[in-house]
Amino acid sequence: ALGHLARGEQILDAPTRDITLYVHLTHDGLDNGGVARVESPNTLVTTDQVARWCGADETRIIIKPVIDLNKPLTTSAYQATDAIREHVILRDRTCVHPYCTKNARWADLDHIIEWNLGGRTDTWNLAPLCRSHHRNKTFSAWTYTMIEPGSYLWRSPLGQVYLRDGTGTRDLTPRPVEPPGG
Repeated sequence: ALGHLARGEQILDAPTRDITLYVHLTHDGLDNGGVARVESPNTLVTTDQVARWCGADETRIIIKPVIDLNKPLTTSAYQATDAIREHVILRDRTCVHPYCTKNARWADLDHIIEWNLGGRTDTWNLAPLCRSHHRNKTFSAWTYTMIEPGSYLWRSPLGQVYLRDGTGTRDLTPRPVEPPGG
């Protein structure tokens, strides 16, 4: 658009669109031809494709700081800071309740150990829960703990046990054992 204006051309309905593109590169994906994961929609693209998107005339690029997901963040306030929220969202990507796949961008951040019981507002004590699962955890007997960042052990009101991590949900509930000779 700036080039059109510099040449004295009139722009009536210039195609522009603002998109915040979250691209996650691994160390081996930095070279041309590498692969990047685009957050929304959750898909894999080549780094060449990302470069083409960023070079298009109608693209407005928004630069956000790189977040080190291995560095814990904390605040003394009840409400998470924007940096803490972004860290938790990028780490978990979805609601962390067993089998839920709702996007973490629209989830509540839950204090795993409740704030009023001494739970801190930090990346080691916050997890994204969609609104229905947040209410379910708050007002029923569902409980969970963070085993490590991004990995959660859940217990249902009926005693079922689930492991929820970046690969999905696994049911760890022990199966009943038939008595011998039965």
